[in-house]
Amino acid sequence: MRMPQLTLGVISALTPTEIETDVIDEEVEEINFDKHYDLVGISCMTASAPRAYELSSLFREKGAKVVLGGIHPSVMPDEAIAHSDCVVIGEAEGCWEELINDFKQNRLKQLYRSLNSDLSKFPIPKLSHNHAPFHVTPIFCTRGCPYSCEFCSVTDLYGKKLRHRPITDIVKEIAIRDSKKFFFLDDNIIGDIKFAKELFTALSDLKIRWVGQASISLAKDRDLLKLAKKSGCAGLFVGLESVSSENLKKLRKTPDDAEEHGRAIRIIQDAGIFFQASLVFGFDDDDKSIFEKTLDFLNKNKISSATFNILTPYPGTAIFERFKKEGRLVSQNWQDYNHRTVVFRPKNMTPEELAEGFVWLGKHFYTKTSIFTRFFHNLNHPLLYFFINWAHRSDYKNKRAEDFFPQSTKPA
Repeated sequence: MRMPQLTLGVISALTPTEIETDVIDEEVEEINFDKHYDLVGISCMTASAPRAYELSSLFREKGAKVVLGGIHPSVMPDEAIAHSDCVVIGEAEGCWEELINDFKQNRLKQLYRSLNSDLSKFPIPKLSHNHAPFHVTPIFCTRGCPYSCEFCSVTDLYGKKLRHRPITDIVKEIAIRDSKKFFFLDDNIIGDIKFAKELFTALSDLKIRWVGQASISLAKDRDLLKLAKKSGCAGLFVGLESVSSENLKKLRKTPDDAEEHGRAIRIIQDAGIFFQASLVFGFDDDDKSIFEKTLDFLNKNKISSATFNILTPYPGTAIFERFKKEGRLVSQNWQDYNHRTVVFRPKNMTPEELAEGFVWLGKHFYTKTSIFTRFFHNLNHPLLYFFINWAHRSDYKNKRAEDFFPQSTKPA
């Protein structure tokens, strides 16, 4: 499954109409290297940075100027500029027009910085292709996050204050799309409760279905939960992070008790919303027992589905700097920074034990018995339930612990 993307569509919409543009998503289509381009913009995350640098070199050899942007170049601009002509730090909306004008005048600067841009000026993205699962259309409403999780770079990039697009703009965009299914890409669509209630009220008349990301605190506000369901919410991706109360307290998660988490999950699922939990393993308070505790918690609460992640200390985050200072990083090959590779030494288990527990949990949670048992508590979205659970089952079926180590550190 692929997360639908917006970035290239946004940049295309920001580009003056007299300029000929091609939008290429390399995950689903080939790049035509025989075609000449004057300017090439490449957006990348950390795991795709090596490929971005490779593409940049290929295009520069053919005479094009290359601009790198996205989360990785934003937090590692000195590294990125060594592989390109220009780096955009932050958000393209605040600087792309200036960059294009400078390029036309042959005075392209090495760095352009745009943080906390005015989202009332956000353009409607040009979505030329839709390769997302179920033909779901991507859209977003807010940027920023009030939390400062040690392993996350969202706050550093987008700020602590939540910024919103005007709701009228969001409704207008939905109206012009040839779709009734949407994926809200906000990091937490209920981060500002007042805004969320106004948004959900506006969406309720549009007869759409949508999925998105939200915090588990949604269960605390029954009115907000009812509005979300009425607005067309079919499923939510929720960052539980851990079932360990010690971890939850250190992460400043609310609630910080696993039993309360369970009650909140049941409230959301009983409202008819598909609950996709996201859990992370490798925190300093995790030991080998965390995997069995997690399996018991997920089965007890009949979780719709779960995504398991190995803790990834992304560059630009506090945890990366801490692990680096403590000498715990075992790889700085960015391709390994993908949520599924052990790139550091855990505190209370070995790297091998982390990888083995990760694989064990995935295989045991997605057994046929587990899938069918949980199905009868998730009857609101039967096709979605089986599709996601069977996809996860297929993913873990032939995996081994060795598959989750960096190539240079695989155990003998």
